[in-house]
Amino acid sequence: MLGRTLSRLLSTLAILAASVAWIGWLYLHTAGDPTRSDKVAHAILDDPRARQEVAADIAQGIAGATNQAATQAARRAGQQQATILVSGDDPSLQRAVDAALADPRIADNLIDAISAEHAIALGVKPAHPAVIDTTTLVAAVRFYLAGVDPAMAKAIPNVASGQIKLPKAQIPLARQARTFANRWVGWLSLGALLGFVLAFLLGERERVLRRAGGWALGAGLAWAAIPPLITAAADAWVKSQAAVVKAIVHGVTGTVTATATVLAVAGVGLIVLSFVGGRLVRGVGHGLAAAGGAAGAGAGAGVVAGPPLGSPSGAVPAAGWAGGSPSPVHRSPADQFAPSDSWNPQAPPPDPGVYDRFGQSGHARRQSVISVGPQDTPPADDGGWPPPVDPPA
Repeated sequence: MLGRTLSRLLSTLAILAASVAWIGWLYLHTAGDPTRSDKVAHAILDDPRARQEVAADIAQGIAGATNQAATQAARRAGQQQATILVSGDDPSLQRAVDAALADPRIADNLIDAISAEHAIALGVKPAHPAVIDTTTLVAAVRFYLAGVDPAMAKAIPNVASGQIKLPKAQIPLARQARTFANRWVGWLSLGALLGFVLAFLLGERERVLRRAGGWALGAGLAWAAIPPLITAAADAWVKSQAAVVKAIVHGVTGTVTATATVLAVAGVGLIVLSFVGGRLVRGVGHGLAAAGGAAGAGAGAGVVAGPPLGSPSGAVPAAGWAGGSPSPVHRSPADQFAPSDSWNPQAPPPDPGVYDRFGQSGHARRQSVISVGPQDTPPADDGGWPPPVDPPA
């Protein structure tokens, strides 16, 4: 009873530790990994739809900077209100920005800037400064607009890096979460493994295997469902950024998806083993026990003494012992495959060593011993024995 209770407690604690470790590992290999920003940026710029959405955001920033510069120039000239020169939704401006993003110099700069901002948010020193080269970006946009709308190309001023907004994930407590995950994921994983092993050794092995397999299968399937749910939520709530969200999810889920798949397959294997392996182990154990019992019975039969003199042919003692081998405990047919460690040998009755003429001694009745001497002569009436008779000459 105590072993089962401890087994359940340890398996429950192991599941809790494994869950926290899995969440921490996911964080370290997705949003908490500074190197993932580079993959995310590449995934965004390589996806035509996502690049168009980024181009629309940059076009809004360029249009806002252009109109702000026009407003300030109008105020200096004494005008109360300036005319809006550029719209961020202008298809010509968006196509020019999209073409500029295809320039390798601009794309590399944006990737470095996004990676640096992400590293700073996680408390890691970035390899590159988190600065967007807006001068090169605006020059490329002007170049592509010159053949389409020269007036718009001329109106675009120099834009500060802060006026260009790029897609990035603002993670609350990102630095603290990454520090916690780096410190405890390994220890929690080891503790979960030891907890499952101890619970398995203490008892209820099939139940422990099913619990461990159920957790592994659930963890793997949960991650398999997360990316589609995120993509569906983006399509429903932020349609303007749905392609960017999809590219971000694709950029961070490569290694994690493979690990989750392996975890789910291992969970299925443990569950199957809990149902099949238990019967197999019990069957092998009973087979070995039966083989050992048969071998012991054969060895005991080789040393059993024959029936006492005067006993009927083929008579077998009724005692529960044969050649000093104990009789197994009889069990019901329903329990013949149930595990049991009970063994109840019965001690043989002590041999008094003295028998009467009828083969009886104490509480045990033994078979009589044939007398080989002359037949007893009943005593005379006077209580004495008759004198010996001489044999005839």
